[in-house]
Amino acid sequence: MSTKFKTSFIGILGKDAELKQIGNNNYITLNVAKSEKQGQENITDWVQCNKFAGNSPSNLMQYLKKGTKVLFYGKLDVREWTNQQGETKLQFTLWVDELELISPPQQTGQQQPT
Repeated sequence: MSTKFKTSFIGILGKDAELKQIGNNNYITLNVAKSEKQGQENITDWVQCNKFAGNSPSNLMQYLKKGTKVLFYGKLDVREWTNQQGETKLQFTLWVDELELISPPQQTGQQQPT
């Protein structure tokens, strides 16, 4: 079963962006951590984000590095699947319409401004 709806969220890239291709179309794929607090516990979900990149994806990819905080707008596709242990799992894929860079990755040894 698959459900799609429009959404926006802020997440942190789990690794550098990867360039992929479907036919003649380039797209960028990103693995994004989205965390929220539920009671005393922090819950982190991983969302695969895909953005069609047009003819010059390297312009965008140079900024999409591990640790970058990004605001995403797009259509979220939620798929339900069953693993080998019989547990029902959810897979989240966001087809990105727009994105905004919020902050670059933190450099080791540098403090984040307050």
